[in-house]
Amino acid sequence: MESANRAVRLPVRVAAGGIPFVVEEVLRTLLERLPASVIPGRSDVLAELAVPTVLRDVVLRRLCSLDDAAREILGAAAVIGMAPDDGVLAEVTERGPAQIARALGQAQAVGLLHEEDGRCRFRHALARQIVYESVAVSGRRWLHLRTARALESVAGPRPVARLAHHFRLAGQTTEFVGNAEAAADTALSHGNDATAARFLLQALEIGELPRELRVRLAVKLGRVAVDGLAHAQAVPILERLLATEPLPAPLRGELRFALGRLLRQQGEARAGYLQIEGAIDDLADRPALLGRALAVLAAPETVVNRHVSEHTARCEQAEEASRRSGDRDVDIAVRIARASLLLEQGDPGSWRLIDDLLRDDGLRSAPKEHARACLNWAQGALHIGRLERAQGLLTEGRQAADQAEYLRVADVVELVTAAVDRAAGRWEGLEHRLRPLEGAAATFAAGSLDSRLMRGALLAATGPAEEAVAGLGEVIAIAERVGAVWPLISARMTLSRLLLTLDDAVGAVGQATAGLDQVRAKGNWVWGAETVLCLVDALDTLGTAGEAAALVDELSAEIDGAEAPIAQAAALSARAVIARICRIMRQNGVPIPYPWRGGRPSHGQTLSSREREVALLAAAGKTNQEIATELFLSRLTVESHVSSSLRKLGLLSRKELRGLTTFPADPSDAPV
Repeated sequence: MESANRAVRLPVRVAAGGIPFVVEEVLRTLLERLPASVIPGRSDVLAELAVPTVLRDVVLRRLCSLDDAAREILGAAAVIGMAPDDGVLAEVTERGPAQIARALGQAQAVGLLHEEDGRCRFRHALARQIVYESVAVSGRRWLHLRTARALESVAGPRPVARLAHHFRLAGQTTEFVGNAEAAADTALSHGNDATAARFLLQALEIGELPRELRVRLAVKLGRVAVDGLAHAQAVPILERLLATEPLPAPLRGELRFALGRLLRQQGEARAGYLQIEGAIDDLADRPALLGRALAVLAAPETVVNRHVSEHTARCEQAEEASRRSGDRDVDIAVRIARASLLLEQGDPGSWRLIDDLLRDDGLRSAPKEHARACLNWAQGALHIGRLERAQGLLTEGRQAADQAEYLRVADVVELVTAAVDRAAGRWEGLEHRLRPLEGAAATFAAGSLDSRLMRGALLAATGPAEEAVAGLGEVIAIAERVGAVWPLISARMTLSRLLLTLDDAVGAVGQATAGLDQVRAKGNWVWGAETVLCLVDALDTLGTAGEAAALVDELSAEIDGAEAPIAQAAALSARAVIARICRIMRQNGVPIPYPWRGGRPSHGQTLSSREREVALLAAAGKTNQEIATELFLSRLTVESHVSSSLRKLGLLSRKELRGLTTFPADPSDAPV
């Protein structure tokens, strides 16, 4: 009981009005539905919790002690709200002030109401709910309509949120939708995306809406759903709209961009990336939105099968779109993307860009953008091994998120905090802290894989090993399914290292090799240095590490000049292993393979595995776009692979590929 009480203390106290008896009954009812260990992560159940039976009986006995007129007036008061206005109550019930005062006095005398700030209000929300439910459904509907009409006549700003609530429960669809949209606009103007999303979702639940209205509401929902934490509800609405409505290109592009962002927030990295990628052409005439979309595509850590050169090209396109837009906020977003892209590659210039942005008034005046940027950079700093910068960025990001009351990043703050603590060796209680970030109640589903990876790494170090192997395997399977590159590379490296300690050198080689395939596809060797070290160690165990000398040379050349302590340390360690092996080989008269001396390998005149895959599909008659869709590549990448394949095979055009089913490994066997 005590653990549940601590976890849901605030929402329970609010619902129960702070009355100990009511708090106890609510907690008792919670424990009838959920185990105590589950309650801390499920405070949301309060919204749908049935009123405790004992409390219902007490309130109904007190309600029955009132006369008929008082019960009728109190029922109307429960429909109006927690603290009904006497004037509105009189208009709704068509009773005089004296009758209203007498009824409220009776209710206060039996403990159903109490006085607060000079007004009568229900003792607690549950008491109001019980009185509300005591009114017949048809009567409630009529009272909601009467209340809405009364509120429309009240002087002052139109209470659109309350009107939407009452018109919805009165069954007045047209009035409800109009006020719900207005309430969403008002909430959005105050930065309350969550409330705006809630009203828009309610409005879009109405089946018979005019097409223009449905599209307008969906566009607004797409704009607020990411920060409004309405991902799961908004995704099917946008998907259905895009699938069924013939939309003008700029609008279609905006909806696809919104859908892509929502999918990414849900952890669907590949699907989200492809949606945003598909929106680019449609956004050509909307440079501000185009710049933001391209800035998202510039992030290298999000998706597999996109080379870092493509992310760089997207970033350059984003900068051009930003210049066309003249929008300072877009400029900030694109500069953040550029800094993140360079940081993940260990480019020393990234820190100058980051420091410039942190001093920029444009970023500091946008606390949500400020929080997101700092948290992303903190993660990037951890990826390359700059713990001290990660700690500083985390502190600044947390402060900005608190300033903006930015609920969307609450789980991200916890995730980055856990990552910093793990890197700093503060492991006490860390696994327990990570578990809630993986559950269904987590607000940042995309972070679930990172949390699982971190927990798997902790278990790999502390045991049990079997649980670590299973957990890391699950991370790899999910990451491959959704196309998330960063957890995939790191998870394979961690599993490779663990398997090596379990005397499974063959399995370790397999995981490291698969990880390196992803590193090559991404083109960011800073992420692959530890994987190379794992592979060298595993090959050493198998007695074949001499084969990895060229790979270590390649790694060293690729990260030359990078400010990435983790990668540089791994490269030095791998080179030390190779040097020890070469000395032993020389002592035993074993020939040493000629080392690779730098530069990006071109595979000579033979096709790489990816080029061979693309060439086979081209030979089967598929277009570049069809190949791109099938292999989850961009069309530009496919064009590059086709061009390279034709050059290596000595062919003049892709027509000459038609009908070929195999390609020679030896260039002398190529067709002429």
